[in-house]
This record gives sequence, C-alpha cells and structure tokens, in this order.
Amino acid sequence: MNNKYKIFTTEQFDLDFKDLDNSIKIQIEDEIEQLEKNPYVEKPLG
Repeated sequence: MNNKYKIFTTEQFDLDFKDLDNSIKIQIEDEIEQLEKNPYVEKPLG
C-alpha cells in the first residue's frame, strides 16, 4: 500500500497541542505519522 493519508487537525487541537509538554508532543506526532502511513494499524473506534 503506497497511498499516503493526511491527518487534518482542528483549531482547538492546535491550540491545545501547543500547550503540551514536548515529550507528549513527540508521542502524538509519532502516532500521527504512523496513521498517515497506515490508518488501519490502530484498533477501530467504537
């Protein structure tokens, strides 16, 4: 699967994200990168 997906964030996410500790930001950025590569890696919501 060579498709790459794009994760879009909301304004509220962006505001909250900038206030997070840097170590948490890195974890979230890593997860977003993984989801962009393969959105089927994680368990489905619901």
